[in-house]
Amino acid sequence: MIALPPSQFDQTGCGVKEFADVLKSSAEIGAILVGGFWTYINYFRGRTHRSRLECKVDGSIIQHAPRSLLKVVAKIRNVGLARVSIQKEGTALHIRSALTPNASPQVPCQAIWNEEPAVFDVFKDHTDIEPSEPIEDHVLVELPGAEASAYRLTLTVCSKKGLLKKGQIWTATSILETVQEK
Repeated sequence: MIALPPSQFDQTGCGVKEFADVLKSSAEIGAILVGGFWTYINYFRGRTHRSRLECKVDGSIIQHAPRSLLKVVAKIRNVGLARVSIQKEGTALHIRSALTPNASPQVPCQAIWNEEPAVFDVFKDHTDIEPSEPIEDHVLVELPGAEASAYRLTLTVCSKKGLLKKGQIWTATSILETVQEK
């Protein structure tokens, strides 16, 4: 039988120091992998780079004899870190007037709003909104002769569908009370 020459591994003994070095290297690799995985999970859980808009709508009535005008201010602000594309179709301001009941209710009840809202385009001049950018749009509406007791203003903002993301819808609602002269 032919004896093979001793290999390099046969000549190296595995002492305590070598075993500790291997253990230390394995622990460092494991810690890096766990830390990377944890960062990845928190990145997507935090939704930092998701499309997020903060919407606000407010209005006031301007009395200009013999007619009344409704001035509406629609505001949006991108609070996320991703640019949001604004879709023209669906982005609108809806105005509903409160219906006045024939008789006063006996108990508190929710107001009834007109079924068909008046719809106005908003943010026509904007195609997208950058991170931390606020934009606003003003709409001036002439009110009909029989003024309602309140108006419900609803702002709807739609984002475009992208290659890897689906479109989203954000809304804001405000109720504007009209001042009745006595």
